[in-house]
Parts: sequence; C-alpha cells; structure tokens
Amino acid sequence: MDYTKKILNKDKYISRKELTKLVNNLKLKGIILDNEKLLTMVKYHNDKFIIKKQKEYKNYFEHIFDEVDPNIKLDEEQIKTILIDQDYCLVVAGAGSGKTTTMSAKVKYLIEKQNVNPNNIIIMSFTKKATEELEDRINKQFKLGAKVTTFHKLGMEIIKKSYKKYIKVITEEQKQQILKDFIVENLFYDKKLLKKINDAFCNYLLFDRKAKKYKTFDDYYIYYIKKIYKQNKTNINEYNERIIKEKMLNHTTINNQDYNERTKILISNFLFKLNIPYYDKKSFPHKNEFMTIENKNNTSFFILNDELYYEEIKKISDSFKKNIREIFDNTKVYNKFEKKLIKSCSFKEKTEKEIFTELMNYKKEDLFSRFVSLSINFITRFKEKNYTINDIDTIYKKIKDTNLKKQLEYIKLVINYYNDYLKKNNLIDFEDMINHAYDTMENYKKINKNVNYDYIIIDEYQDVSKQKYKFIKKLSDLYDAKILAVGDDWQSIFEFSGSEVSIFTNFFNMMGYGEILKITNTYRNSQELIDVAGNFILKNKNQIQKQLKSNKHIENPIEIHYYTDENINEKVDLIIEILKEIYIKNNKSKILLMGRYNDDINFLIESNKFIKTENNKIVLKKNKDIFITFLTAHASKGLGFDEVIIINALNCKKGFPSKKENDPIINIFDSKDKNNKINFPEERRLFYVALTRTKNKVYIISPKNNPSEFITEIRKEKSVIERFNTIW
Repeated sequence: MDYTKKILNKDKYISRKELTKLVNNLKLKGIILDNEKLLTMVKYHNDKFIIKKQKEYKNYFEHIFDEVDPNIKLDEEQIKTILIDQDYCLVVAGAGSGKTTTMSAKVKYLIEKQNVNPNNIIIMSFTKKATEELEDRINKQFKLGAKVTTFHKLGMEIIKKSYKKYIKVITEEQKQQILKDFIVENLFYDKKLLKKINDAFCNYLLFDRKAKKYKTFDDYYIYYIKKIYKQNKTNINEYNERIIKEKMLNHTTINNQDYNERTKILISNFLFKLNIPYYDKKSFPHKNEFMTIENKNNTSFFILNDELYYEEIKKISDSFKKNIREIFDNTKVYNKFEKKLIKSCSFKEKTEKEIFTELMNYKKEDLFSRFVSLSINFITRFKEKNYTINDIDTIYKKIKDTNLKKQLEYIKLVINYYNDYLKKNNLIDFEDMINHAYDTMENYKKINKNVNYDYIIIDEYQDVSKQKYKFIKKLSDLYDAKILAVGDDWQSIFEFSGSEVSIFTNFFNMMGYGEILKITNTYRNSQELIDVAGNFILKNKNQIQKQLKSNKHIENPIEIHYYTDENINEKVDLIIEILKEIYIKNNKSKILLMGRYNDDINFLIESNKFIKTENNKIVLKKNKDIFITFLTAHASKGLGFDEVIIINALNCKKGFPSKKENDPIINIFDSKDKNNKINFPEERRLFYVALTRTKNKVYIISPKNNPSEFITEIRKEKSVIERFNTIW
C-alpha cells in the first residue's frame, strides 16, 4: 500500500502536527516513511489545496460580507489567510489593511465550510473596545456564536471556576492605598529603614532629615505643612493660584474632584471658595437643582439642602439668559457673574489660609506619591514579564550599581508586603488575572470537560507580553488548538506596559512550525504616504519586511508647517489656519489633533481660542462646526481620521520622539537590542502609527530651528512638502 499517497489523498490542508501524528501512527505499525520527501510533497499538496479552494469558494468569498456590507470585498492575500490552516499562523497585517475583516471572515469560513463548532473557537484581544468591535462583527452581524473575550476576562473565568474560595479583583485606587499604607505603617515605625529608603529613593521621597523625629506620619505632616506655610506666608495668594493652576491642568479641582471639562472645574472651585456645599450630578442624593437652567451641555451641580442658596443662584443665572458653559468660558461674563452673585448673597468667602490648608491636604500624599507610582510601575512590569522574587535575586547579583542594589532591596520588601496583603485578603490585581489563570489552567480543564478549543485567534499580537504569550501557549498546548496571531510589529508601541516586539518577530521560534502570512493592501492611506512611513520604520533593523500597497494616490500627503521657535501664539494661529483650510475643502472632515503626551493640548486650551469638552472633543470657539478630536499617538492606535495634525514635533525631552528615560530600576526589565544602532526604536514605531492614522493628509507642526530628528529625517522624502510662515 502506498501510504504516502493515502496521506496526500485527503481533501484538506495538512498541518505539521497532523502530519506528525499520521507518521507516528505508521511507525507504530513498523512503516517508516522518508520524512524529507514527505514534507516536500505535503507542501506541494497544501499549495494545490489552496488554489483548488480559491476556485471552489470563489463565489462564497465574493459575497461573504453581503449580509453586512456588500461593498466589503476580500483580496487574494486575505483569502489565502483564511484558507491556510497551519498549526501556528502569524498574520502580519499592515495599518489599515482590514485585519478585523480578515479575522471575522476566517471565523465564518471555519464554521460554515470546515464545520468547526463555534464554541470551539476563541478570539482574544486586549481591550473591551476591541472585543466589542469583534463581537459586533462576528456574533451580532454574522450570528456565528464564537467566544470573543479579553485576556483578563478569560483569565478571571478560569480562576473563578478553578478556585473554591471567593476571589476579588482590586482597583488601581486600592492598589495605591495598599502601598501608601505600607509606607505610612512601616517607615515611620522603623527609623533605620526610613533613613535607608530615603537615601536610596531621595528623588522619590520628599521627607527631610527631621522625619525620623516624629512618631507618626501625621505628626510629621503637621511639621511639614507649617514649614511650607512659613516659607510661603508672605506670598500665600500667589502660591495658591499657582497650585490651583497646576491642578486645573491635571483636570482636578481644589477639593480633589476629577473633571475632564474646564467649565466643571471652574464651577466647583467657585462654589468651594464661597463655602457653598454641593454635590455634582453623579452623586447627588437630593432634589434641589443648581445650574441646569438653559444648560444645554449637561454641566450640572446641586446645592445641599439650602433653599436660600438655590433660589438666589437660580435667580442670578436666569438673569444672564445664558447657559452655564457660556458664563464660565467667557472671562468677562464670568467676572460679572461672580461679583453679582457675591454681592447679592451673604456668602462667607474662604480665606487664603483656608484655601492653602485645603491645597496642602491634597499635597500630603505628594511626600511619597512618586515612590508609590514607581512601585506600582515596577510591580506591573514585574508581573507582565512573569518574573518571580527569585528572578529579582538573580538580577540583584548581576547589578554593579550600589544605589540600584539598594533600591531593589526595598522594592523587594514592597512586593512581598503587597503580595502577602493580596493573599491574606483573597485579592488579586489586574496582572494576577493572567498569572493565576496560568497556574490553574490544568485544573480548569479537568473541572470543565465540556469546554474545548480548536482555534485560538489573537488580535493585536504585537502587544503581547511574556506573561500573555505563556498563557496563550499553555492554552494551545492543553487543548491542542491551532493559533492564528494577527498584528503588526511596525505598530508595537506598548513596551512601557510589558509588551515585547521580539515575541512577535520570533513567533515561530517560540511557538513552533507555522506559516507567516502578510496582508499588505491598505485601504486607509495613500501609496505615497505608506512609502514614506515604510522607509521610516524599516530603519529599525529587526522589523519584519513587507511592502504595503494602496490604490489611493495623494501627491503630497505629508506637510510640515514651521513656526518661529517659542512663539506659541504663532503656533496656535498656524493650527487654526490648517483647521480652516481643511474645513473649507470638506466641512464634514473628522480631524485628529495628535500629541505625544496628554498635556500637549494645554497650550491650545490656554490660548482661550479652544475648549476641551468630554470624550476628547475639542471646540474651536470661532468655528464650532469643525469636528476635532485630541488624542495621544498611543490612544489613536487602531483608529482612522480624515485628516491628522501632529502638534508636538519638537526636539526636546517631552518631544516626539520622547527623550524621557525610565528610572534605572524600571530599565532592568527592558531588553535592549545591541544590534539595533537606531535610537528610539519604539518611538519610531509610535511615529509610524501617528503617520498612518490619516485617510488623506498628515500636517506636522514643528519649530523652525529645533525640529524633531524624525522631521529632519522624513523632510528629505519627495512626497513630503515644507511650508514656512510668510512673515520670515
């Protein structure tokens, strides 16, 4: 009997694992085949199978999206991705290439043509938003019934069904509180420890030498506030104003409420200064309503149980015949309103000293807040990298820097305290949802025998951390499930949260034998733009090579607009002119103002020509019809806009690229590529993401004499044009 022929007669794609099983079964019968020859023949068989199915299912694939949107069509690369059925498939999908379309079509094909049980297909992504998009397409529109979940949701499901005791997930606020308690409870009862930690983390702890004289943290803080007050007493008003301004930029009120809207912050501060007790709309338990009359923008505050306040304020706000947003966004109107209100009612204003005390209470946690943030950052990375305490000991032995050794010693104390606290109280954190699930996965499988997975599909695989890779691999091995990992190493931008681009680029070394598939037709960007962006990103030597293609053509898709260095007003006016220019061309254009950092938008808001509203929307006061959104480059990933304006192409520490360096203790987690001589490899990928969010043009705002080195680099490309202010 020709056993080779028998294997190859199957009307299916033969994966490497399936072939290995067949060969091993024959071995048990004493039948030995020529492996090298067989592998060559199987590859030929699989290639023929793909060609055959492309013809057989031509009509099926042409109309696969008809029930959703007949305009959506699959290209040849997408169809091949759907048909290839290797054990491990890495789909390298370029920006705007339709990876969601490909994944949903893959699931539909598996269920409808390969008779795979939808319950045996699991699709995983990182965020709730991404899973909702996949859920909508796969299960609501196609009505397929596959399992769509985040990593953490699946992890929690495994934990809940495996653990007999009740487990609760802590919030980020609770995590901070645990670490704050550690500092307050431990440092001030161990003077030697306080001194050692203060020496090791002098940049993070604002304690001075007198801290060790005080029995409790509260006692020390009384000393601290008196000292600060004494230092600033002569100029307390200016000091208050500075702190209030700082808080406003961080979207925080005097009494520590967080609001995204400037209007709400102003109203809250206004009420606080006048000693008027209030609730905001979300927490209000009563009926007395304040400032909702003619308020079209949902800025609502409520006065507490005092009809006098309510009636007087209502009467005055009515007299203006304006909504509250207009009052507080117009300085002249606001000043008039404030004076009239104070004059009309017998409010007792808080003194500058009272305001100072309130502000200093807010500052209380600043004494150690940076140390807490550093500790949380370390713990997050520690767990995302799947490290143990023993790993810290190993790292400790390799480190030569004395101070870094000291820092590791005390960070280890923090981690032990933190983990012990979680264990004693049956708590887990966000990262533990994966780690604990990994540890108990075998038990989960034994208990839940009705659960089975044939296919694991991972979205945004370039963002996978070592922790999540191990989780995926173990899940695949336990259920003998095939893996389809979809992503783009060119868009790997979350190293700060634990992702490692090497997990993507070394996919087959880590997973096993498989196929690399590329989706290179982009439907968002022009060919001219992706050529510039592609040349730019491939300066990173270890990125996977691919040539993106587009049918869209724009002669000069990237415009660099220069302003006079340090001239903020000119910069503001330049952005306004670009916005107006876009609006004139198409008044329906959705425009993204993109920053490197969240506070990059502050100079526009402070110019008093723009208003920041909820949901990242920006309003140009003199043209409220322009659709403007502000996002950081990180937050924009996965989104597309008609036009993009990059507003921070500076050469500085907080420019683009960012030159801010992690603390050395955080850097112990970072795997530096010695072969990559290009600076800022992750920032380069981030700038690539920034360039590829547009459907049309990218406008880059840059100082004339101090542009980002990225701007200096791309300005040489023929598709890039430079525009200079005519006043020079």
